[in-house]
Amino acid sequence: AASLLPLSARMVISWFVSWLFWCLVDVSTAAVAYAYPAFQSVVCVWRKTREETSMKLLKEVTVDESSSSSAAAASASPERSRRVSGPESPLERESRRASEINAIYTRLRTDDQRATQWCSYWVVCAAFHVLSVVVEMFYKDEWYRLARLALAVAMVWPHGPTGETGATKLYNRFVAPRLEIHESAIDAHLDQASREIKARGSQYWDSVRDSVYSF
Repeated sequence: AASLLPLSARMVISWFVSWLFWCLVDVSTAAVAYAYPAFQSVVCVWRKTREETSMKLLKEVTVDESSSSSAAAASASPERSRRVSGPESPLERESRRASEINAIYTRLRTDDQRATQWCSYWVVCAAFHVLSVVVEMFYKDEWYRLARLALAVAMVWPHGPTGETGATKLYNRFVAPRLEIHESAIDAHLDQASREIKARGSQYWDSVRDSVYSF
């Protein structure tokens, strides 16, 4: 019994360390493959919405200021217009507004590129998830989980001077050409599914309403 105790203790410790290691691998895979891309996608959408709102408000303010400045310039003398305008002339104000609008346009283009990258990532991630389910049916080795972690890092991490992620390159190389070929069929199926969902939802709502009115 005394000789078996150290052996059993070593077996328990070895099992616990192995279990902890694979738990860390699974958590890291989930963080890299799902949590981080989801967070970046939400931030990208929020930033794009904020920039579009800022652009709309800035255009409205510019139009209001232009109309008020034109009315004031038409009704006031040149000396009074120079006094009212203050240290910033109308030309300087228009130039400042134009530079702000151009800066917002630049940020919007950057946000569009990031949104495209993350949309490409989610499409490729869905394809690899389906493939991994099929592979795990026949190959259940623990080291396959390390391969999934390495694949997730390769898909998320930017490569090369262009800053494209691995998922973007895979999407442009394999997924996008096939989507372009079957784009019309995919759109037709989506439209049909949308019509069926709306029809069934309307039927369900009518049945619920009739049930409520029957009481």
